[in-house]
Amino acid sequence: MNIYFDESGNTGVNLSDPAQPVFALASVSLEIDVARSLAESLVRPGQHEAKYTSLSASTAGQRALIELFKSPHLSPATAKVAVTDKRYYLISHLVDKLIEPVFHVKGIDLYAGARHVEYANVLYQAGQILFPEGGWQNILDSFLKTLRDDSDLVLQNLEAAVLEAARKAPPGYDVFVVPLTLGARNAGTLLEGLAGLGTFDPAIDAFNAVVQAWMSGTTEPLCVVHDTSKPMKKAESFLRQLMSSSVESRTIGYENRTAVLPMRVSTLDFADSREHPQLQIADILAGAARDCITARLSSKKWTTFHETALPLIDTFVVNRMLPNPASISVAERLPAPGSVSLVDGAVRFLMETGYAF
Repeated sequence: MNIYFDESGNTGVNLSDPAQPVFALASVSLEIDVARSLAESLVRPGQHEAKYTSLSASTAGQRALIELFKSPHLSPATAKVAVTDKRYYLISHLVDKLIEPVFHVKGIDLYAGARHVEYANVLYQAGQILFPEGGWQNILDSFLKTLRDDSDLVLQNLEAAVLEAARKAPPGYDVFVVPLTLGARNAGTLLEGLAGLGTFDPAIDAFNAVVQAWMSGTTEPLCVVHDTSKPMKKAESFLRQLMSSSVESRTIGYENRTAVLPMRVSTLDFADSREHPQLQIADILAGAARDCITARLSSKKWTTFHETALPLIDTFVVNRMLPNPASISVAERLPAPGSVSLVDGAVRFLMETGYAF
């Protein structure tokens, strides 16, 4: 089965770019003649290929986009999209890398019942209240720097930012303040070896999530073509490790948050969109998803076009790394005996393949 991927809003580990707060990854499985027909109907005079930014800038282009999204050739069976709020993604990594280990030492599995999701949503919604006077933003900025540089000075600055913010935190929120303080104090150990590996690039997690969605719908091996992407190319060796068939296949995760490793990808290639019209359709879907979610996050950018387009795009979305206040205090069932979290399961899998962390 041939799958074509493209992305929009990729800033790598720069997860605080106010101009691009959302990342989207789109994929399609279309015959070349179908994709070419869809793409050619969108090309405007003077263009070599259809581009979402140009199309969305005019009324006629917007109408053409809506017609594309309504095309019978595009359905959940032929198109799959992942969207990521980068700030929420950053906070989720803060929980995963610095806070979850503190709970783990105390014998508490933060992944059980999706409590890590609840925890991240509380911080996303109320971080500035828990850590007032700019303390929360300083924590996020300092943590973001450690994702690129884990030198002693940067780690010390993170600890200092957390301690200063914790000092000003209102009473009664120790369950959020204390674990973060302890995590920051041990950040050198907890973050060791992760900086610069692409571990914190949302494109990697989105790619895995979308591949998992394709895998769930077919037993065929997947032949993946991704539009040329420096961040994805940089992470190619890691991705190929997740596809390694040298170890036994297994399902990891809890409840409805599961994944199968290795990923059932037989080939992974990178190509120019001019060579594959399927990549052009994926590019347009990714651009539309990023634009619509960005507009949703900022009411100032919301238009009637977004109001019409978002429900259509949403039918293709298989993974939402987005804040959801409704998840707070809505616990899932505890994991089945013998199951392992996505994080622990992935680490075990990679260790078995011989991957060097």
